[in-house]
Amino acid sequence: MFASESARIQARGMIGKYCDDLEDYPLIYDMDERTRKSGFKDVRWGQTGPYHWALLARK
Repeated sequence: MFASESARIQARGMIGKYCDDLEDYPLIYDMDERTRKSGFKDVRWGQTGPYHWALLARK
């Protein structure tokens, strides 16, 4: 996941040939919206690495 479209584009440039074009790399905003619409509360996001995010939520 990525924080923004520009972050996703930048990462693709840095990863280069190792970027999987068949993989879906969603944006945090979109995933946050989907998570909340699914009934989760206290949604918290934390970046754990350059290309990794963790989600903590309560239902």
